[in-house]
Amino acid sequence: RALMNERYAPVLLPFEGVLVRDMQRLIRINEEYVNEDLAQNDPRRPYLELELERLKWVMRMYMRVRTEKMNTHLTHIDASDSQRERLSPAETRYVDRYVNLVRSHARSQVLQRLKCATEMQDFLEDKAEGRRLLPEPNEKTHVFVRVIDDVGDYEAAGQTRRLERDMTVLMRFDEIEPLLLDTVEENRVCLI
Repeated sequence: RALMNERYAPVLLPFEGVLVRDMQRLIRINEEYVNEDLAQNDPRRPYLELELERLKWVMRMYMRVRTEKMNTHLTHIDASDSQRERLSPAETRYVDRYVNLVRSHARSQVLQRLKCATEMQDFLEDKAEGRRLLPEPNEKTHVFVRVIDDVGDYEAAGQTRRLERDMTVLMRFDEIEPLLLDTVEENRVCLI
């Protein structure tokens, strides 16, 4: 579910640290069992190896989706405290290093060679109008939401919707995001 939510959300969701750690531990324990305790001719071995590969794939995909979002919306994540809070410590280091590398490359290779370097930087950040021209995720994009557990009446964009179990609805991401991020209401909805 964490992979599906991350995959279909236009912004980074909070890093699922406990889930990732538990999955890594489960994979390690099962690898040890298969490699050390299970006989080569045991009929269960192929099924256990297949399940291990599936779990590893899910973990790699979760991390790949997050990395792609970080790379795509690097400047937005770097400038947004709410987005930075959603990163793991390793992801925070990655974003910081990547931002520093991109900025130093831009300064040394591009902006220094232009006579209007300051104007170019101001243009990219559009400081005059208080908005940025660099890519940001579209939080107003529509997403499909599957209701896992009854939510009841849910108010979004001035409208009240009844969200009942097994419903699938189309909503703007910024309308459903509070329900996705609410730890009390965890796992009541997921993106599909």
